Amino acid sequence: MYNFLKKGVLFVLIAVFLISAAGYSITAQAADSFLDKSELDKGIVTVNYKVDAKTLAKVRVTLKDNQYIYDLKDGMRLPLQLGNGSYAIEILLNVEGNKYRKAAEETIEYMSDNGKSIFLQSNAVVNWQPNMKAVVKAEKLTENAKTDSEKVLEIYNYIVKNVKYDTKKARTVESGYIPSVNDIFKTNLGICYDYSVLFASMLRSIGVPVKVLMGTSSDVTEYHSWNQVYLSDKKSWIIVDTTLDAGTTAKSISALAKDAGHYSSDRQY
Repeated sequence: MYNFLKKGVLFVLIAVFLISAAGYSITAQAADSFLDKSELDKGIVTVNYKVDAKTLAKVRVTLKDNQYIYDLKDGMRLPLQLGNGSYAIEILLNVEGNKYRKAAEETIEYMSDNGKSIFLQSNAVVNWQPNMKAVVKAEKLTENAKTDSEKVLEIYNYIVKNVKYDTKKARTVESGYIPSVNDIFKTNLGICYDYSVLFASMLRSIGVPVKVLMGTSSDVTEYHSWNQVYLSDKKSWIIVDTTLDAGTTAKSISALAKDAGHYSSDRQY
């Protein structure tokens, strides 16, 4: 039996599971696989596990001492973003209050090809589809771009010029919130998490690897979210913070790249 405790920090998808001394039993592993591993080479597994609408359920992904917890959705695409190794994927069902039981578990061996392809995929957090208006816009904006640097500059300038920070949402958003690319693109409003997910979705859709990072920045007082982008033409990763730069524009990659020393991440998607 586990106690599920929400962490009191905005936008964090972390949860802590503590073994209870109450003497509850843990169910055995499901006989049939609940994971679709057809995209394992891309660092993605799809969860096929249905529960009734009244049942609260979580998915826990663990590699060594690191873990990520998500609200369970049948068909969700989970990223294996913690690197190479043996991942434990667990289905946890609510018993009462903060108490959860393990209903199923699978172990997956993952070996990344280059550490970048996983950050090109749509997943449970950076959730984009080819027909989304934001994705169509990304293709249009970059149709004449020849390098990743040019693509990043186009998408960056579009977002910082058009998306405004939503202060009301920042005050009211609840733990466990996941951005909707469609909603952000339609309203042109968002919090830091929205900015970073929109930026990642648009760039991933046109073949540029992007991470969504969460943690702290010396330039921001609250818990924060930003991006790390891989530029194939420069063979390097750079930090980009569209939230911090909202309302501005940049003429070059060097002008938008942030000092990595100002950021410390504890989550990546």
